[in-house]
Amino acid sequence: MRRLRRGCVSTRDEPSAVSHAVKTVEGQLGLPLFARTTRSVSLTEAGSSFLAAIGLALMAIEEAGERVRATKGAVTGLLRSVFRAWHCRWR
Repeated sequence: MRRLRRGCVSTRDEPSAVSHAVKTVEGQLGLPLFARTTRSVSLTEAGSSFLAAIGLALMAIEEAGERVRATKGAVTGLLRSVFRAWHCRWR
């Protein structure tokens, strides 16, 4: 559970939103990814298998997000400039 909370803090998501998203995925797959008790949450065998299968995709998504965030505030685009010939002559 601590890791789930830590993950929520690092992504700035509410625990209830993460829980809802997990339950949605579990519903789509038709089986639980986590074994939940009153004291702990752990991956099921299916959850471990699913995580292993999507691990590379998750890393690629994270890397893409980092690349996009790195461009924040950067000046980008095409700059066109026209100079008249008489401005460029050396005298």
